[in-house]
Amino acid sequence: MNHSNFLKAIRGVRVLGVLSLLVSGAILLWQGFYDWEGFARFLAFSGLNLTIAGLGIFCARVWNEPKGARTLLALATSGLAAQFAQVGGILFNVLNSSQDL
Repeated sequence: MNHSNFLKAIRGVRVLGVLSLLVSGAILLWQGFYDWEGFARFLAFSGLNLTIAGLGIFCARVWNEPKGARTLLALATSGLAAQFAQVGGILFNVLNSSQDL
């Protein structure tokens, strides 16, 4: 594969990634997945975060494409902060559910 076709493929993968994030957000809002309990949502988000991190490592190691790898790994890192917030919310809910407010 020559360099020009490789860059077109990378751009296509980036566009596909943006579209998949937008579509997954819309599906989450419209299909009623907000009814999931907290731990199931946490596991689903953890799976998404691990997939994004894995794709970032794949871009860096296999494709030698640092810009896409940095972008994906930055998304995974920001998702890690959101996961800590989710764990805090789950713990707050568990610890305060037995008390009457």
